[in-house]
Amino acid sequence: MADAAHLDGARAPSWLKVIRKPHKSSTKHWVFQEKCNQPISQGDRLLFTSVPFGADEAEAWWLCFDALQLLDRELSDVDSILADSKRKQFAMRGVQGAGQADRLCKWLQTDGWLPVDTRIRVSDVASLARELGGEQLYGRNRLVPLRELLQNASDAIRARSFLQSWPPERGEVIVRVGADKEGHFVEVIDNGVGMSPTVMASYLLDFGRSFWSDSQLSEELPGLLASGFESTGKYGIGFFSVFMWSKHIRVISRRYRDSQADTHVLEFAAGLESRPLLRKATGPECLQDGGTVIRVWVEQDPEAPGGVLHFPRSSGRAAKRSLAVTCLWICPALDTNLFVQHGNESKNPVLHASDWTSVSDEELIRRVVTTHSDTGDEIEQRRRTDELLMALASMLRPLYDGDGNLVGRMALIPSRWRNDWSAFGVVTVGGLRSASLTGVAGLLLGSSTRASRDAAVPVVPLPQLQVWAREQESLVVAETEDPEALLECASTVRVCGPIPEILPIAEGHGGLKTAAQIRKWRPIPSEVILVQDASLALLRRKFGKIDLFPNVLAVNVGLRSLVCGDYKRPFDSWPPDIDRFHDLTLMGAAAQLVAELWGVPSGDLMKFLDKARDRVAIGMSGDKEVRTSAAILRKSGPSAAKR
Repeated sequence: MADAAHLDGARAPSWLKVIRKPHKSSTKHWVFQEKCNQPISQGDRLLFTSVPFGADEAEAWWLCFDALQLLDRELSDVDSILADSKRKQFAMRGVQGAGQADRLCKWLQTDGWLPVDTRIRVSDVASLARELGGEQLYGRNRLVPLRELLQNASDAIRARSFLQSWPPERGEVIVRVGADKEGHFVEVIDNGVGMSPTVMASYLLDFGRSFWSDSQLSEELPGLLASGFESTGKYGIGFFSVFMWSKHIRVISRRYRDSQADTHVLEFAAGLESRPLLRKATGPECLQDGGTVIRVWVEQDPEAPGGVLHFPRSSGRAAKRSLAVTCLWICPALDTNLFVQHGNESKNPVLHASDWTSVSDEELIRRVVTTHSDTGDEIEQRRRTDELLMALASMLRPLYDGDGNLVGRMALIPSRWRNDWSAFGVVTVGGLRSASLTGVAGLLLGSSTRASRDAAVPVVPLPQLQVWAREQESLVVAETEDPEALLECASTVRVCGPIPEILPIAEGHGGLKTAAQIRKWRPIPSEVILVQDASLALLRRKFGKIDLFPNVLAVNVGLRSLVCGDYKRPFDSWPPDIDRFHDLTLMGAAAQLVAELWGVPSGDLMKFLDKARDRVAIGMSGDKEVRTSAAILRKSGPSAAKR
């Protein structure tokens, strides 16, 4: 305490400052201590005064303000300890003006500026947690609380496996539904690291403060930071999503290395509006092993119509799904064993730890497809799934990161499902569903891009993704001859970066054209017209058969985004290292091939792709010339001139 009070110029003499030449952060300490006079007593308060601080010394003034606040707290704490222990108290019990900048500046003077405390404050923490920890962040997705509880449970088990070198089969999460004398409930049980009462009372109740990234992690779980452990949870807000379901919540936890008698209970009886009760567990509440049990009481049977685990399809029809299917939909790649349980019945396995890496292609596809929330009734589900499995056959291929770790299993969809492309692929973060894959079937591991975890980017490196795309081209060609399916698959390959080599990328005079055919274009045209394939389709509805001119290519100008989240534009950030929009489109691929054919820089042509002109002649329908909007590229230099 004496050291904390030593803040005057005697501690920072000017001659020593000249010798040491302190760096920028230390300079602020020297400045404020140089300016401070020795404190004097004012009743039971220390009074600090100073020479004026100029506007360029404002940061030093605020540093002094913080130092005096610290000293004031220490004096007050010591005074309370002495009083409680009935010992003689110190004469000084605080600092005059500490904590109030407008008062302190009467004695710590300023010159030409006024200290206004502009630090961010939250006056109503409960309201903030209720709003941002609920629908305002997550929307009206009723499964979010279960997802967040499963994520927290898997993080806790992963941490324990690192600390105790557990094999995967030791970790266990149980999702249980049932009813007791207080009503229906949903309960999530794990045998992870558990929580001490300190963690329960501080981090669990501190909105936005993540235990996994806090300095106290080393004290609570020594050795975890050095073990290579990485948590899925990063924001310290997920637990508060449970208040979307209910106000009555009970958390029972026992730190894994503590005794059974050290189990504690944190109970919310009225949500965030009242203070929760922290107490020692009694009787059957005491956990036999480390871990956590979170029980959320809900208004009605969670699986009944209107229940928290019974949710509508996009069509508005109620979706009756088993608890196991719901859990599998939420976390198809969980790295711990997952079970479901109804009341006091035996628990039933949902998945084994990281079994997505080893289950058959068929089982993985069924896991992703049959749990999709927008599919039809069960008979239709099975029919669609069976057809898809027949189409995919053995097309699923593994994808690895740079260290050889499996980060995905995926296949292009060579089928007619072009209006339902997001139903068959998923990106997971920490094993939990976070985004959809379009145009492909399977699963990729990813990293989250939003606190709400409704968007993610895959972790597979771009070179590995491109190798996968090349192999898929030949597999698709062997599977289907449907022109539309081939072009759709080409769009997906293009999103991965490379120009498709085997799949057709455009329609030209005489039919579909591959990259090789465009490179061998003879005679080489001095002018190439690029028309949108959608425009050509509309014209054919009007005119019937249209024969394209020899120098016309009909291409898809749109972007077939591979990753799709609710609020995400995937092509802004993934695949990575691709700068221009048309580096991902088939129209861009056609322009690059034409530039290669002409021996000119592709950038000279790419920048004109979006400058289409109206009424460009593209072909004949019988004896009638057909005109529409199109871009014109000329060998002498790209142009958008009228034909």
